[in-house]
Amino acid sequence: MKKQLISFSLLSIIVIISITGIHTYQTANGDSVSATTFLNVSAKEITKKDMPISSEAGQERGDQDEPSKTQVLSLTESFMDLLVQDTDKYYKVYDYHSKQALIKAFESITTTEIADRYVQYYYEEKDGELYIIPTETPPWFQSDSEYEMISDEEDGKVTIIQDNYSDMYGQYTLELELTYSQRWKITKIDITSNP
Repeated sequence: MKKQLISFSLLSIIVIISITGIHTYQTANGDSVSATTFLNVSAKEITKKDMPISSEAGQERGDQDEPSKTQVLSLTESFMDLLVQDTDKYYKVYDYHSKQALIKAFESITTTEIADRYVQYYYEEKDGELYIIPTETPPWFQSDSEYEMISDEEDGKVTIIQDNYSDMYGQYTLELELTYSQRWKITKIDITSNP
């Protein structure tokens, strides 16, 4: 009983100190403000740019009309990571057992039509398993190369244009159309060889 009384008294003192201590705050410029004003001002001072970007928050469009460089890199790398699956020595895919399952995995980064076109070309199904067809990867976005971004504000689309070179394909131009609908997605891919 005595311990409870001491604990209650100590708690009461802490509460009293806390109550009197939060009535006013000193701002950076020396003004005193009430706790309510301080909390309102502090909340207004925090902006989206000050907040950390999680993978989900990074996909939010907010007021931006075009994707950030990080979002472009994330989309293009994710596309290629899905397209080039890990396989055993017989080219049997570990993580997916059908073309349909792999196409579904592409849903968060591209359209079903684009995913279907690439999966049908690079994969085959045999005996209920999925196999990659050993061949070269397509000409693709180079993360270390410059690119141009053209925004179409009327329909919320952005076109990424990048001129590249590879030993396999020579000079080529890659055009990626990105569309925002809850997140940025690749909605069109055009690759043109440049003689």
